[in-house]
Amino acid sequence: MTEQAEVASKTETPEQLRDSIRAKIVGSTPKAASLILEVFDVRIEMRQPSLEEVLGKEIEGDMKAQTAFFVINYCYVPGTDIKIFEPADKPQILKWPFGKDYLKVQEAINDLMGIDIAAEETALNDDDVEKP
Repeated sequence: MTEQAEVASKTETPEQLRDSIRAKIVGSTPKAASLILEVFDVRIEMRQPSLEEVLGKEIEGDMKAQTAFFVINYCYVPGTDIKIFEPADKPQILKWPFGKDYLKVQEAINDLMGIDIAAEETALNDDDVEKP
């Protein structure tokens, strides 16, 4: 029995504990994480997409097309619900220089989506090592 279950068993039935856990998780929508970045000498807010948004959309194309998709859909005027970019901005976004500002955006996307590039690279390198 887990520690949480042991504590709860003294005060709640398993069904009551289940209802309590469920109410906390699905009773309201958790607030998405966001990051404030300074890129190209302006501040923007990048927000974490919802599970529905990530799984409900097929993001086609290579990494540059995927990055443009996330920039267009998840960059906001800080503290508002106003998106900064529109789909028509994609060609100009793709002309951004590949430098520190772009890398800040890419790192923010990875962080907000829980992607650990270093861990992925380590796993790939471990897979490439021949095992005796």
